Amino acid sequence: MALIKCSECASDVSDKAKSCPKCGAPVVLPPPVLTRTDTAKMWLMFLGLGAAAVWFIHHELNEAPAPEPTAAVASTAPYEIQALAACSKALKRAAKNPSGINIPYTTDLATAGGYMFNWDKGDGLTMQNGFGAKVDTQATCVVAEDGTTVIGLVVDGKKLIYNLPKHKK
Repeated sequence: MALIKCSECASDVSDKAKSCPKCGAPVVLPPPVLTRTDTAKMWLMFLGLGAAAVWFIHHELNEAPAPEPTAAVASTAPYEIQALAACSKALKRAAKNPSGINIPYTTDLATAGGYMFNWDKGDGLTMQNGFGAKVDTQATCVVAEDGTTVIGLVVDGKKLIYNLPKHKK
């Protein structure tokens, strides 16, 4: 309980009273004064909320990595998995933000003399554009028989690697 001055007669009045006992004027409480400690606490709260928002947005934009291959995938030819890994590396090199790409597992399309992987729009292949938004992407990747050399890569209709071997006559 504190004593304040009445706004009408300037006599001392309790801050808990509804009116001045001398003149009957209603008690008007002065606005609260923020101390340095209150201001510091308020800034810490805003900074904490801002950091939490940045963390949340960062984790929402970076989706979980693709799941590990299942037993069905592991039973495929060992070079097929190696070839898919080579395609993943090539796609990451082609991306504007390599950490913002999502490459789902797909199977080899059984090409003669190599491996070919295809992701159509809607298959889950996404890349971040220059603004950081995830964009559904179409891509085709061709890997040589050795399972490590990418000889063809087309992303959204753009030929990024086109080094297909020449056929002998």
